[in-house]
This record gives sequence, structure tokens and C-alpha cells, in this order.
Amino acid sequence: MITAYITEFVEKYFPDSPVLNYVLVGEFIIGRYFNPAILDPEQFGLAQTKVPSSIAQRNLALISKILQVVKSLFIFLERANSGENFLKLFSE
Repeated sequence: MITAYITEFVEKYFPDSPVLNYVLVGEFIIGRYFNPAILDPEQFGLAQTKVPSSIAQRNLALISKILQVVKSLFIFLERANSGENFLKLFSE
């Protein structure tokens, strides 16, 4: 339902940017579901016990950060390709 609202909003206010819909829906799903589940798998029923070691916790945090960087990169590239000239310098 929320993703449908995001899609409707993007189509209404940004009709010339079809990729933005996918970027925002992806950001919502990664930011609200994947990253919290990666950081605390026990809370979301993905692990039966607490993450056993600080090394494992650090690895999960790094995976979460990587997803956030990838998510931000897509948003950055979308903005750079949308005509914001000052960003095109960085996207090449």
C-alpha cells in the first residue's frame, strides 16, 4: 500500500522521471525492512539466538552500510541524469 502511494506520488509530481519511482520504492524497502533486519536478525525472527560475536555484528553492520551506499548511489545517479549539471561532473 505504501509503495503504491509512492508510485502514485512520483507519477503525479515527477512524470518525466520514470526511474525515480523504482529508486524511492527501493529506498523505502531497504531502509525500512532490509537494513533493520540485517542489523538485528533475532528481532525479526531470522536468527534463533543473538548474534554470537562482535565480529559477526560488525559484519552485519558493514553489509547494512553497503546497502545504504548502493541505495544512495542510485539516488545520486538519478539526480545527476535528471539535468542537475553540477552532479554530472561526479557521475562520470
